[in-house]
Amino acid sequence: MKIRCCLSICLIILVLPSLEAQDIKVLLKGLDTAQTPKSKIEQLVKIADAYAAKKDFQHALEYRARAYKLNDTEKAYPYNDEVLTGGFKEKVFDIISLENLKQAMGPLPKDLETAPFLNQVAKNVINSFNSEYAIELAEKALNLSIRSGDKLQEARSYFYIGNAYDGLKNFNEALPNLYKSYELAAIAKDTVGIIMGLVNYARVCTPVFKLKEAERAFGQALDIATIYSDKIWLNECLRNLRVLRYYQGDFRKARQLDSSILKLAYELRDTGKIEMARWDEGMTLLHMGNFREALPLFLSSMKSDEMSKRSADMPQMCFYVGLSYQEVGSYDSALVYFHRSIDFSQQYNSPMYRFQSFQQITLVYFEMGDTAKAFEYADRVNGVFPPEQIEKNIHVKSEHYKWLATFFEQTGQLDSAAVYTEKLLDIAEKNNMQLRLAGILSGLGELNLKMGKTELAKGQLERCLELSKELGIHQFDCKAMIFLSELAIGQGRYQQAIKYLDESLGLAIQLNQTNVLKDIYAHLVKAHSKVGNFKEAFVYQTKLVNLKDSLLGFEQKDLIAKYDAIYQVKEKGLENGRLQLEKEKKEQEAKNLKYGLAATIFVLVLLSLAAFNIYKIAQKNRRLADELGAANQDLKLFSYSLAHDIQGYITDALNYSFFLDEPPGALRPEKEREFMSKSRKKVQALREFCSDLISYARMSTDELPPQATDLNEVLAEVCASLEQQINSVGAKIDIQEGLPKVTVHHARMVQLFSNLIDNAIKFHREDETLEVGVTCEQKGNDFLFTVSDNGQGIPPERQGRIFDLFVKGSSGGSGIGLAVCKRVVEGYGGKIWVQSEVGSGTHFYFTYPT
Repeated sequence: MKIRCCLSICLIILVLPSLEAQDIKVLLKGLDTAQTPKSKIEQLVKIADAYAAKKDFQHALEYRARAYKLNDTEKAYPYNDEVLTGGFKEKVFDIISLENLKQAMGPLPKDLETAPFLNQVAKNVINSFNSEYAIELAEKALNLSIRSGDKLQEARSYFYIGNAYDGLKNFNEALPNLYKSYELAAIAKDTVGIIMGLVNYARVCTPVFKLKEAERAFGQALDIATIYSDKIWLNECLRNLRVLRYYQGDFRKARQLDSSILKLAYELRDTGKIEMARWDEGMTLLHMGNFREALPLFLSSMKSDEMSKRSADMPQMCFYVGLSYQEVGSYDSALVYFHRSIDFSQQYNSPMYRFQSFQQITLVYFEMGDTAKAFEYADRVNGVFPPEQIEKNIHVKSEHYKWLATFFEQTGQLDSAAVYTEKLLDIAEKNNMQLRLAGILSGLGELNLKMGKTELAKGQLERCLELSKELGIHQFDCKAMIFLSELAIGQGRYQQAIKYLDESLGLAIQLNQTNVLKDIYAHLVKAHSKVGNFKEAFVYQTKLVNLKDSLLGFEQKDLIAKYDAIYQVKEKGLENGRLQLEKEKKEQEAKNLKYGLAATIFVLVLLSLAAFNIYKIAQKNRRLADELGAANQDLKLFSYSLAHDIQGYITDALNYSFFLDEPPGALRPEKEREFMSKSRKKVQALREFCSDLISYARMSTDELPPQATDLNEVLAEVCASLEQQINSVGAKIDIQEGLPKVTVHHARMVQLFSNLIDNAIKFHREDETLEVGVTCEQKGNDFLFTVSDNGQGIPPERQGRIFDLFVKGSSGGSGIGLAVCKRVVEGYGGKIWVQSEVGSGTHFYFTYPT
């Protein structure tokens, strides 16, 4: 019996290939005998599926293309009919690799390339592979549809091109293509195409903060979907409208939409849409800061069969699961999912999620205290996007600057964080990104508040509120008012702080912004305590405790009931006689206690003195350990900033020398000379950077003692060394006669005045002759030196950071020169500061103790 079974199995295995071949032959014969266009199209699709089952994708695509070609001629079926599209994704695109797909498409005869076929392939490529290849296919389809005058397919081509650019986060290209698809669909009277175009156009308007435009487009799409009772597209409209509510900060409406979406999914009896609705609910909870409730929804959705088929969405899904684990403190699980997101991002060409996952891994390691790992992953973040892509793509550049601001804030370099936040502000202002502008102003206000720049912070936060009111959005209002209340508390304006907080609380409750309630309650406790309103302070402290517990998912007993139980009288009917006896007994015990207490106090005093001495020793040791840790951290940050700057110079030089790899004559000689000159300038800038860095490092290594030095001779030497730069801008240098002799290092003073005068030359105004003055006067026990100019001036927000290492002006430079000046002056016990006004010039002052 066993032998017979084995023989049967072997026979089946041997016969199967011949059966498959025979099936295709039978199908081909069936094609010859088919009488109608519909039967021929159906037969061609069956042949394509048979080839796909054999993994012969070249023939599978060829016969599917033949089916589309015949349908394009005969108009037997609608272009998106199940007969043509059914099984195409599952039998080809879920199996084939991008490389094999390109190889299979290569030999396809040109006469079989029709717009419907190429659009269908482009659609599946967007979902499964690579947006760049999808654009290439959809553009071919677009050219064919324009030549044939097929407005329907032209609309589809623009739609897929727009979607592909959206996948690349190139929203500037995505928006016009999607709007064009909507316009052409309207001309073709294609209801589904109109809704598709409007919904996707509105969806892409949202991340670029064109919220009014998004609201208008969503409204149109919802009206059309409702009129035609198209529940599938109604579902899609509601899902994307929910994202718009996130951006507007209206989580209450977002939660209402979650319920409508889930109800609609059940009405459609579509398990895939049901799981997506649950995932969407998790996203709403995540935006509200409720990560514990979001996490199980994410995990449940990801494990479902329907969601697991959405392979191209895996980078995003893994990222948000990792983020939820990170926020609830499960760092090991967070790291696992961030790494999975990176792997899927590589597989499905989603660089933005790779970029964001590396960021979060860096922040996780910072939270865990592993700075070495954090710096390692920070380098990987910076390597995701090449410099040319950062420069070309405004949204990639914004994300890059946002990351650098986050990194420097995380590492305590608030000045550098402010620099990159200001760069973000500049991008938002130039590109009219109003909502992003409001968010950046809120973040910049918080940074300046931390740095003690209260007036600057106040102006930025108030501007954020004004802009939010103008736009009709409330995403940043609550946080801005919390920061303003913090500022008011710090200035002793407690009633104003309470006013801000009450308004913020009302708005947070109205919009269901539970993620800010904790901060509001904490600040209300502080503000009410400051004005002596302890009853209100206790009320908000109770709410704060309950909120913290509820956010962590713990059940709490009612506090009032608890205290009632504690103070409940347990002994009733106590006899007066017993109470009297107890009283006498306690009086005697009190006498004994008085003597014992005196002895105890004496011993406690001795112990306290001993404990105080031990505490002082421990405190000193702790302070020394903290200083050592801070020094190590500063060294790491210095190394990171140094590597970042040097990498920038080298990258620029390499970018300009690319033509060296090209064959001779690939560029015109004048272009070669231009690029070579630019490359050489970058190398020279790197050399100057290194020279300045060496000067900075040598400040503390002089072995020779200071000597009496004539500063007029020092200035003469400086002017001689800068003669070429002075002449190139036609500057006038006015040096006060009779400058004092001071006991200093000659080389250091040359460096000091060189840097200050060179700074004036770099930032001169083109429309006016540069005038630089050097003066000195005695002020008490100090000499006060002034180096003034009538140049461009320095914006107020930059003046507090110009003496920091690696902080550069708008015209470049090494970012070291003024840090050297500060180190020289402070090395002699002096101080250096700046006064400047944009358009009027700059005055640098420094003192030297006499």
